[in-house]
Amino acid sequence: MITSHQLADLGINPKEYEELSQEEKDVLNQILDDISENSESKLYEALYNVDYDEIPVDFITFITDDQYLGKSTRNGQFLYPFWKKEGQKITSRDDINEVALSGSIGIGKTTAGVLMMLYHLYKTMCMRDPQAFFSLAPGSEITYAS
Repeated sequence: MITSHQLADLGINPKEYEELSQEEKDVLNQILDDISENSESKLYEALYNVDYDEIPVDFITFITDDQYLGKSTRNGQFLYPFWKKEGQKITSRDDINEVALSGSIGIGKTTAGVLMMLYHLYKTMCMRDPQAFFSLAPGSEITYAS
């Protein structure tokens, strides 16, 4: 039996779970079993990756690798370690669509926010059909604002 904590970790509330078909619940149970046994699930990876033409790299690679933003961020040294860690946590979750960063002047909030927004734009550009992924009408504009 799936716990509400496990559902929350996947960004699913109990009401949504109850609305799933038995086949969907079986797939979800298999994914959770795989994760509990191996700390990963090939099935989850396959389901996640089906939305992409090109599998996006993670946030840290995106800001440190010269193929992406590495040259403009001095291979990630331009961003404080705290914001790298937080950026990785925030950008690895698909259920977050708004972020508010706070703190004193000069701690890198704007830089971190811009890099996370660029990463989200990059992930969107890797998708097969971004409008369908975000439940928008075909051809709808996708806008990013800061």
